[in-house]
This record gives sequence, C-alpha cells and structure tokens, in this order.
Amino acid sequence: YHSMACYEAAEKRQPGCCGLVRCGALSLVSGAPGELAAAEAAAADFRARGVDARLLDREETVALEPALAGGGAVAAIFTPRSGYVDPGDAARAFADHARARGAEVVEGDAVAAVAADGAGGATCACASGRRFRAAQVVVANGSGARPLLRDSFGLEAPVSPVRNMSIRGAQLRLAARDGKVADVAALLAAGADVNE
Repeated sequence: YHSMACYEAAEKRQPGCCGLVRCGALSLVSGAPGELAAAEAAAADFRARGVDARLLDREETVALEPALAGGGAVAAIFTPRSGYVDPGDAARAFADHARARGAEVVEGDAVAAVAADGAGGATCACASGRRFRAAQVVVANGSGARPLLRDSFGLEAPVSPVRNMSIRGAQLRLAARDGKVADVAALLAAGADVNE
C-alpha cells in the first residue's frame, strides 16, 4: 500500500498522469484449509500499517458485490481505498519524474542480473551486455522479488505468491454488462486460481 501513496503524490504533481481510479478491492478467500485464518492475519497486518482493511463474511461480500453470489468465496478482505492505475501511464509518470531529478532512464534493455557492489550500491548487467552501477535499485517483479533479493543481496523479503482473486468493483460491473460474470462465478466455484 506504499505504492498508493506514490501514485497519489504523482497525481498531486500532475493530475491524471497515472490514471488513478479508486474503486475499492475485494481479495476473495476460498474455503481451503488455513485460508480464512491467513486472511484474518493479513487484514490485521494491513490495519496495523494504517490501511483500512476489513474481513467480510460471505453475506457481507455478496451484499457489497452481488455478482459474487454464485461463487465459492467464503469471505473477502475489503480495502475501500484501493484502486488501480494505468500501468503504462504510471511508468511514464515515474520515469519523467526521475528524469526531471537527473536520473538516466534506460528503456528497452532488460536487467538480467544485479549484484551488490560493496559500496552501498549495485552493479546491473543488461540483456544487451550493457553494465552500469546504480546507487539504488528498484525491484518491481512481484513475487519474483523474493528469490532475486535473496540471491543478489542476501535479503529475505516478505513477498510470497498467494492464491486469491482481487476484484475491482468497476471492472466487475463492466464484466456483468458484457455477460462474463457467469464465467467468473464458475471459475470461483470450481476453485480456480484466478487473478485479476
């Protein structure tokens, strides 16, 4: 949820630059063993970090989003201030902000390896063979961050892939208009690993 503060700051500097839409989010919880307890712990952790997060039971979840009535979720973590951004717009906004502060932004050359350099920074090797030193490195590869941080820097990050489905209200209502909710409900009822 630190990222939301970054998006808000970017939107304050340049309104509309990230395409930020606040619509709330539901992270659905299946009835699999241990998932409800894990969701309770996650909601408590969010609240401890200052995030408005509530664990809703099935009835509360369906009352908030009726299209989930046919699904198999037993509960959901509801974060009313959650939202989404346009990924391309957000990346451009952050790159532009970094350039304005003197950073060199290299596009189209993937970083293939990162190694701590012992001087408080890192040496990065790109797929093209280009190498450069960075005082700071942003690791933004989702659950893949854990092995990268462990292998490159000896750091253990509390990042793990989880089996859940997050639904943004505006998108679900759009899906309902397009007749796709039955497909989503069927997947949920079957216990599919669906990520939106």
